[in-house]
Formats: sequence, C-alpha cells, structure tokens
Amino acid sequence: MSKLTEFLKRLGAEADLAKAYEENPQKTMEEAGLSKEEMTLLQEGDTQKLEAATGLKSLKKITIVIKAFED
Repeated sequence: MSKLTEFLKRLGAEADLAKAYEENPQKTMEEAGLSKEEMTLLQEGDTQKLEAATGLKSLKKITIVIKAFED
C-alpha cells in the first residue's frame, strides 16, 4: 500500500490526524512521509486523480467539518 493510500485511510479514521492536517496540512503530509508529487496530488483535491493514483474507489471530498464542544 502506498504512503498516500495509507495516509488517506488514516485521515478518515483518526481524529487527531485529521485535526493536525486541518491545522497544518503541509507539516502533516511531510511527517507522513508523502512525496512532493503525492502532496501536490492531495492539495489539488481531484478525486479522479487520487482514485487513479491510490486504487481507492469512491473517494469522497468533505468540505464541511462539524465539531462538538462544551460551553
């Protein structure tokens, strides 16, 4: 499995990683060991290109983030 594929799966499953990515995408991708090409591909957000590069089917791009917090 490629680092990009693993990163995308973790990004959807691990809240801490998703938060880190939201706060500093570049640093999070570098720490995950993604190549410059993989980072560019992810930053472009083209799901068809990402599906072709990773083999993942039906990738979804979520643009709404819901956060729960206590007053």
